[in-house]
Amino acid sequence: AVSDEIAVTAYLQNYIPDGISREEAREAIQNRHEDVLKLTADDFPKACADEDLMDLLLKYSLEAERIMVPEFFESDMGEVVLRSKFEMERDAFCAVDYDALWKQNGWLDFFQTLKGGNAGTNKKTKEKEIAKLKEEVWEEIDDDMEDAQRHRHFIRH
Repeated sequence: AVSDEIAVTAYLQNYIPDGISREEAREAIQNRHEDVLKLTADDFPKACADEDLMDLLLKYSLEAERIMVPEFFESDMGEVVLRSKFEMERDAFCAVDYDALWKQNGWLDFFQTLKGGNAGTNKKTKEKEIAKLKEEVWEEIDDDMEDAQRHRHFIRH
């Protein structure tokens, strides 16, 4: 969920005070965003892939569909449906723009007001938690890169 990603990022950037668990931070962020600010997940500022990259992805996606399911692609609605689905999924190529988020709605001040049930968390524990989170993030990035390379290899051959 977006509130979890925000909690992890804020934690990694040391905006969330010691003693706040990931779950506490996530719930506080979600509550503030939805109940206090009356916003939805779609209202967080976004950083998206640029238009040139999106055009390239669409081009390769259409080419892959043309090769894999030519009968559908060549039908009256084939390419139209594929283009429409691509447009509907455009947000999949976006992420929260944290630089913009930190500057709006008093988020940084809000983080400092949080009080958690783990007040005994020390610096060494927090460093271990940060190292673990960074490792998880890099594993996700590696997995995404492998998927992209497989997709690129498939399209080229």
